[in-house]
Amino acid sequence: MKCRLLACLFAVLWALWAALGYHLTAGVVNQHAPGYPSAGQWHYYVHFPLAMSLLDVGLIVAGARLPMAHFVTVLGLQMIVFAPFFLGYTGGM
Repeated sequence: MKCRLLACLFAVLWALWAALGYHLTAGVVNQHAPGYPSAGQWHYYVHFPLAMSLLDVGLIVAGARLPMAHFVTVLGLQMIVFAPFFLGYTGGM
């Protein structure tokens, strides 16, 4: 139960980053800046966090049927991936 709650927390966190990324890139689109946003920026700021959020939703749904080792491994990998993603998202140090 605690692991599913942690997966829910990560799903909300990734969904918030996806929503923020969408609004930021949509603001750049509205400015009509030539060459911005690129496809890579859309993938990094919107698609990747959205995919991670959907992965967490899958973990929540299938959480009772997955072995605990698989569940903890996927959540651990998400924690490891979040730190470099966050640094790149915010422009580094």
